Amino acid sequence: MGLKNIIRKIQYNREAGRNTRNKLMTSLAEAKSIGILYNVEDEQLNQRFTAFVSRLQSERKEVRTLGFIKYKDTPHYCFPKLMSDYVTRRTTTWYGKPFGDKVRDFANKEFDILFNLDLQDNPTLLYITGISQAKLKVGKFNEAHTSFFDLMIAAEAGVSVESFCEQVITYMNMIKTSR
Repeated sequence: MGLKNIIRKIQYNREAGRNTRNKLMTSLAEAKSIGILYNVEDEQLNQRFTAFVSRLQSERKEVRTLGFIKYKDTPHYCFPKLMSDYVTRRTTTWYGKPFGDKVRDFANKEFDILFNLDLQDNPTLLYITGISQAKLKVGKFNEAHTSFFDLMIAAEAGVSVESFCEQVITYMNMIKTSR
């Protein structure tokens, strides 16, 4: 484990220790507010996430997104919208801890469901997931990340983002709650 990872873990444990949230299992049908974290690798991938968000919004869900961009500046195809924003290298510390108002606002929002749709285990997005006040946190299965998520979905190596999003929707539609 490198120095960056050690420092990030110490910072995360400090911040997560103060985090008390209301956990609640919620089906996709019952959810009113959804937060989505994702890794913006290129313009095509960003468009796929935009289509996924539009699909959820067409089901009358309030959806907010926070994408991670590996560059210092936001590329031309990633312009912030009312319910969509981005974190760049400029808004993270040298060891990967995100900072700023948009990160704090996103993490403090009590979403019914938070989807971390990153397939590369981005430490910045995991950090935001961990400090999030969301009632239900859903992400890709990884034995090392059980403390970050309430529900994890297995994804085969090399699975496409579209396939993973479909898996997430399928499993979330299977959840039945007694409310």
